[in-house]
Amino acid sequence: MSVNATVLEETARAIIEPRKGAFFGFLFAGFMADTILLGVMMHQTQHFFRYGRKDFSHWVSVDTVILMIFHLAITFYTWAYLLDIFAYKFGEYSSLSAKHWIGYYNAMDAMPIALSHFAYNAYKFNSRNKFIPILTGFFILTSAGGSIASSAFYLKQKTALDPLSTNMQIASWIWIAGALTADTIIASGIMYALLFDKVSSPTFTGRFALLRKLAHLTRECQLPPLVLNLAVLIIYRGNFSNLAFVFILRFMSKIYPVTRLWVINARYNLHASRNVGHSTEIEGTSQSQSFSMNKIPDRTVIHVQTETYDDKGLTSQKTLVPAAEPPQIQLSSPRHQARRGHHPESLSSNESEEYTDSTYKEPVDGRNGSVVGLGGDGDSRRGLTLRN
Repeated sequence: MSVNATVLEETARAIIEPRKGAFFGFLFAGFMADTILLGVMMHQTQHFFRYGRKDFSHWVSVDTVILMIFHLAITFYTWAYLLDIFAYKFGEYSSLSAKHWIGYYNAMDAMPIALSHFAYNAYKFNSRNKFIPILTGFFILTSAGGSIASSAFYLKQKTALDPLSTNMQIASWIWIAGALTADTIIASGIMYALLFDKVSSPTFTGRFALLRKLAHLTRECQLPPLVLNLAVLIIYRGNFSNLAFVFILRFMSKIYPVTRLWVINARYNLHASRNVGHSTEIEGTSQSQSFSMNKIPDRTVIHVQTETYDDKGLTSQKTLVPAAEPPQIQLSSPRHQARRGHHPESLSSNESEEYTDSTYKEPVDGRNGSVVGLGGDGDSRRGLTLRN
């Protein structure tokens, strides 16, 4: 080991060993958060391409693929860093502060693609106000340039434990402040448009009810990276070796693509739930209506049979009258038919209850002693049959 390497090892040991638990705790927590967010991102990407890809433009799919490949590479880079620390250089404190590993994390946090998606949403929600993409685009590119410049200046230092150069600090401030400003403009624009009914574009007026429901979700998805950038700005304060800063830096690059996919999939899920709910409501209404129709009983028909007899011949007349009551009533003349030797078919049922001479008395006109009948003739006698 060379003299410079020995000095670096002793310096790193003196800095890390007194707070070894906290240092390794923040380091592993950052690596775990990065891996977990990668799994969440992979699940969201799979959900997007399986269900919601057709509902969005072709560029959204292209951006999603690029971000997925980029962040897979970042996670593989992190695993390689762990392999170097605990396999090839196990026990060396200087490996924990190797600038050729740590220095590239700043450049990995360049996130113009993910931020541009939120900026485009703010642009559409505010009636395609050109001021929003111009302003946010400037700060997004400024932040990306600052992150790349900070990595370049950090790699130029002799060792990772040397005090940060002025150029490095300026580039880091530009990187963090640019992202924070772009986040603030985007989140403010989206919330203002959704909460104060400023969606006036013809493309979105028909979907305003859906977008209003998305207001709280959009705020939740945009606020986490905004708050995280604010925390980084407060924690950093020119101290690049702060443990909390090291922890956040390990997974900060994945916050934006995860929240971006969260918004996209949530919008698709709301569309799908609205469609399913609407179709279910219609289907349930039709089913309830058909069920009610099935509950309606068959219409009861009262059969009224009137038979009039005279000396010249037999005339039979049948009338069907619809009614709502279930009993069936038949009127016939059994006594008269029996007297003349005629037995109609309607009296052949054993369930009939007949009133004959012994049980039924016809009204008699007191003036002339004639029987009062429907035909107005004394010879026209009626019998009554009730059939249930």
